[in-house]
Amino acid sequence: MKTQKAMTLVGLAIAVALLAAPVMAQTVNLKADIPFAFNVSKVALSPGTCTVKMIAEKTVVLRDADNNHAITMLTLDDVRGADNPKMIFRRYGDHYFLARIETPDAAYQLPVSARETRLAHAGSPQLVAVLASAFTEAR
Repeated sequence: MKTQKAMTLVGLAIAVALLAAPVMAQTVNLKADIPFAFNVSKVALSPGTCTVKMIAEKTVVLRDADNNHAITMLTLDDVRGADNPKMIFRRYGDHYFLARIETPDAAYQLPVSARETRLAHAGSPQLVAVLASAFTEAR
């Protein structure tokens, strides 16, 4: 029941963000070749080319290599950008969790999942960075 209410709130927050967000000055479209499977929230994404698209302010869509999974996440802004776009992961043993997306203009922090929190109690993570590149979508 508690989980269902939380998921409903997240869904409403995403809907509000999509409807109320101002037009972004720049659209962020990145792709990166991720050599390992990783998790974002409760979704496991497969290795390969992952795409990242900002669809509204603080709202990002990630797709895995096979386009079998897509996840929409609200992010926490961090105004410090990076020289090179990249995706930062936290690694616990052989489990990877997307932690942050960095672009030249801004960085976006992703929330920590309950599963990652449980793994964090067993030990400290290693940070793993994967360089990304910008892309434009064909219309």
